[in-house]
Amino acid sequence: MDYGFHLFTDIGTGENSVLYRAGPTGYRLAQVHPRPHLVGPVAVPPAVSDLPAPRMSVAEAEWRLCT
Repeated sequence: MDYGFHLFTDIGTGENSVLYRAGPTGYRLAQVHPRPHLVGPVAVPPAVSDLPAPRMSVAEAEWRLCT
């Protein structure tokens, strides 16, 4: 679909997550409450951010997604 990111709920952790293009593997995973040790096996392992997702308003989130 050629999107720069994908928002989803991770089945292994139950966390709201975003996968986006970045990092040494080409993909980076960010979660609300990161638990990288619970991310299961995947075809292309992403870099996993150990920082929690930032809190922001809907307007701030829309601006960030558009940039």
